[in-house]
Amino acid sequence: MTTVATHALSKTDIVALRKADDVYAVLYEGEHKLRCFKRVTFAERERDPFAEDRRYEIPAVGHIRSWEKQDGNVAEVVDPDGYQGFVSLYNSTGIWDVVREGDEIHLEWLRGNYNEFLRTEAPNVAFDELVVTVVRSLPSGKQKRMKFHGASQAGARNSARLIRTRAEGFV
Repeated sequence: MTTVATHALSKTDIVALRKADDVYAVLYEGEHKLRCFKRVTFAERERDPFAEDRRYEIPAVGHIRSWEKQDGNVAEVVDPDGYQGFVSLYNSTGIWDVVREGDEIHLEWLRGNYNEFLRTEAPNVAFDELVVTVVRSLPSGKQKRMKFHGASQAGARNSARLIRTRAEGFV
């Protein structure tokens, strides 16, 4: 099952997101998280052979939607077990510029999220997406949701998909 616990961003989480060289969205063993990496430069590595890249992980709320063909029909499966996902949020700096302390990050993995044309004309093509939503609690008790495109991938139906099943091979 997917993670349902919430995690309010701390000041440290926000600093990690903003200073990271790379941020990845990860779905592994039912846990959704953001992995932030701060890379060591070549010059730093030359000066100090013990210099290392740093990793910081932030729990996230996650949800999976998978449209799979069943008896010729397309059915939506919410929160399926046995899925893994890993994607670089290579163009995500705008997201981290708007987050505040106390916000939550929600990851929505969309597997097979394509239209009928692709389904019929390109049956061996898969289209997967990740939507990143920043959820902010307002003083009025309401929530403000800001949705961002995290990543998308169109390609062959194989183990290189954004969101994989056990049958497609876990890494």
